[in-house]
Amino acid sequence: IIDSGQKTINADSVDASVDYIIALWPVSDPEYRYRYAKEIKRNQLVQAHDNYFDSVAAMKDASVQRILSDEIGSDKQDLPAVLVVQPGEDGNIPRPMTFSLLTALQNSGIATDYLFYPDMPHAFAHRPSESTDDCIRAMRDYIN
Repeated sequence: IIDSGQKTINADSVDASVDYIIALWPVSDPEYRYRYAKEIKRNQLVQAHDNYFDSVAAMKDASVQRILSDEIGSDKQDLPAVLVVQPGEDGNIPRPMTFSLLTALQNSGIATDYLFYPDMPHAFAHRPSESTDDCIRAMRDYIN
């Protein structure tokens, strides 16, 4: 039971289901990205991981790919469709990690769409560009 100050809500009566996921350049496997950041000497990313996670084991536990393959089991059919967006010039998100995510989603029977923007950097859609406009249209269409 949640008391919002105005009325009491029984949490069991609230539908918190998700209809879709849009993953913009996701860090889907933190341990993989951590090793990648160390390898390419991206100290800012390494520090961000160290600050956020208690340990490398916690990074491994947070891997979407691992969770899909190890823990969900028969509940996978209830998972929402996923749109993954990957910039081609993303120095923060290695493409093999994203491909691993796509494979895990598809192997789990989750409806998966993928958008690739070859010449765009990490977080490109935060800045005005033709690719940003295209990405926004694609997300709108995906939602609809």
